[in-house]
Amino acid sequence: MKALDAVLRKVVVQQFYTRNAGFFLVVFFLMFGVQQPASFLISPMFLSGVAASPMFTLLVLGVFFLYYLKCLQFLLKVLQAPENEFLYLASLLPEKELRFSWAKAYLGVFLPAVAYTGWLGIVGVYTGSYWAMLLVLVFQVGLLLVTVKLLQKKLSGYRVPQRGKPWLKLPSWPWPPFLWPLRFFLHQEPVMLLLTKLLAVAVLLGFMHLYPYPEFDLRPTQVGFLIAATAHAMLVQRVQEFQEAELKVIRQLPFTSAARILQQALLFGVLLLPEFFFLFRFAGHWETLWPLGQLCLFGVGYLLLLLTLLYRPGSAQETYLQQVFFLFMGLLLGFLLSPPLWLVALLFLAFSFLRYRRWYYQYERVISQNGPGEA
Repeated sequence: MKALDAVLRKVVVQQFYTRNAGFFLVVFFLMFGVQQPASFLISPMFLSGVAASPMFTLLVLGVFFLYYLKCLQFLLKVLQAPENEFLYLASLLPEKELRFSWAKAYLGVFLPAVAYTGWLGIVGVYTGSYWAMLLVLVFQVGLLLVTVKLLQKKLSGYRVPQRGKPWLKLPSWPWPPFLWPLRFFLHQEPVMLLLTKLLAVAVLLGFMHLYPYPEFDLRPTQVGFLIAATAHAMLVQRVQEFQEAELKVIRQLPFTSAARILQQALLFGVLLLPEFFFLFRFAGHWETLWPLGQLCLFGVGYLLLLLTLLYRPGSAQETYLQQVFFLFMGLLLGFLLSPPLWLVALLFLAFSFLRYRRWYYQYERVISQNGPGEA
């Protein structure tokens, strides 16, 4: 059983936190970077207020249920990945050992939610809200049992994974090629897309409600939009992975570099449409149309820059996340100086175009020489 535990830690737990490092970076910043110590989301003062209200407790558990869906989708995708088919051999182990091993793997992935809701239950008991601890126990034990049962059923009902492209089978209207990554997300990564958009919109609305314009200047809104755009870092990485794995034929088409970068910009503009809508819905005034328009252009240029960094020769996931972090911190500090956003956006667009035009084909040569995944 120890051998299986070690394999699951490496294949499941470590991979989960590596792939979602950007997501946890944004959550950590929201919990500690934009609040007073007394209002931290983990402070006893905040949690005692949550535990005292059944509605707020259920709301918190509902948020973590969305996180649970993200974890469950990841666990199922791990089992469906061709390189992980050896995990189905674990079904030959004793059923009790198999359950314990997958339970520990699940708890490792769901650990942030377990720790937070456990702390909420403890604060609830300390403040006399015993039902809060009961809700937390039912929530955690129920999800654990359901997850282990689903995984065990998945292992016992092994089928050869499909090697086709199910994202192409979506019915309805024809999709333009530049929106095929979005079509892929809607079919294969709906939970990831939904959680990213919910987090981004929640952050943006939170900043706009805490620091409404014109009572405050637009800098808090700009910071909120920057955090919302940074939350898309992992989506940008999945876009690049999808394009290089499933849309290799696009490289052979006679598109100019300007046409390629324009298609990427249109894709990111569509991805950011919910954020654009709420920007103009809650902060839009005649005098802010130009500043908010600059902010929208900045968002597209920022995501284009992140995509371009993924094509940098020798780029890896660890270096990409480091670059996202330092770029985010630099922009966060830069926004305090109120730079002209149109200039920052144009610089991002120009740099993305020049580097993308060069690195895109270098990335292709690296793939052809060393095999996919080594770029």
